[in-house]
Amino acid sequence: MAEPAAARQRRRRDALSATLARDPLLTDAALAGLLGVSVQTVRLDRMALGIPEVRGRARAVAERTLRGGAVRAVRGEVLDLEPGVSAVALLPTDPVESAAWASDTALFADAEALALAASGLVPADVRLVNVKFRRPGRVQGRLVAKAEVLQRRPVADGERRVVLVQIRADDQPLFRAKFVVGAAAPGC
Repeated sequence: MAEPAAARQRRRRDALSATLARDPLLTDAALAGLLGVSVQTVRLDRMALGIPEVRGRARAVAERTLRGGAVRAVRGEVLDLEPGVSAVALLPTDPVESAAWASDTALFADAEALALAASGLVPADVRLVNVKFRRPGRVQGRLVAKAEVLQRRPVADGERRVVLVQIRADDQPLFRAKFVVGAAAPGC
């Protein structure tokens, strides 16, 4: 006798929830392949369970990571975060007349928080940084910040990660920094 449709649906939705609990950054297409159903079925099941699309789940992961490991949170909107690999954020600017000003300290603070989140080390702290301001911070619109883990270095007390953060305004480089991030010592 065939399994009732309601039981199959419940089993499939349980599997969907369990899979996303393990890896919340899976796309609908990847989930469909894993569960052996169509992408539309995955979308309908996600909606029925109240699970956001991958972009919303990535934002939630980013917020948890930033709260758990970074001293400061990125002021803007984290669009993508893959801990240990990369992160992307839109940063706001403060209005001043017709253009906006991005202060050096605000850019550095956002870059540091994004580097800590992208490093994937929780808790983490910055061990070394090399900063270059490419041009004055007078910009229009939003700034795009991208962080990328360039290197992983094993050390006696764990691992250090070199994270490159670049902030661009209107496709023009504004800020660049390389952070060496390490796991924070217990109790810090």
